Amino acid sequence: PPAKLRLERQGEQDRWRLLIEVAGGTSNGSAELQSLADGRLRLTAGLEPKAVDIGLLLRSFDRRAPIEGKISGQTEVDTDGADASELVQRLHTRTRFTVAPAVLTGFDLAKAVSTAGISRGGRTSLDGLSGILDTQATDQGVVLRYSELKAHSGILVASGRATVLNRRLEGEAAVDLVGGVVGVPLKLGGTVDAP
Repeated sequence: PPAKLRLERQGEQDRWRLLIEVAGGTSNGSAELQSLADGRLRLTAGLEPKAVDIGLLLRSFDRRAPIEGKISGQTEVDTDGADASELVQRLHTRTRFTVAPAVLTGFDLAKAVSTAGISRGGRTSLDGLSGILDTQATDQGVVLRYSELKAHSGILVASGRATVLNRRLEGEAAVDLVGGVVGVPLKLGGTVDAP
């Protein structure tokens, strides 16, 4: 899908207002590029994604989304390096997000709980999903760390954390049914495409 980025310089400093339209939503904010005393560069930014369609965004990069829905939240970007290439190689982001409603693709949480983890595949519809996504570029690829995850749908409430590297998934969740009367721990593994 088309994406639009508009930069508006603020004053004489290397500060810009960012106006971004992407995947049916926006992600506006500001960015600043600083020259450090040792000659390195530091880029910081704050963005506010609103109603960005996760599936549409990831399909732009030829990826399948493990979560469907529209994401909103707050993103902080921080990186430093000797040049533009190193800025990208060391990129770090942190996003506090909400997706409501949300759908987990490739995973039916209710079936996984009722079959003690034997059931695979399916979809899980959620009233809402929230948490923190921390990304860090490394030599092995981009590490995605999900923390403080909270999901709810009707009588189901789940919390957990997960790490994804090269589409491999590792994590854990705790699922409570009927207002916390039944608690079920789950270990997450496999890949993003086949959790």
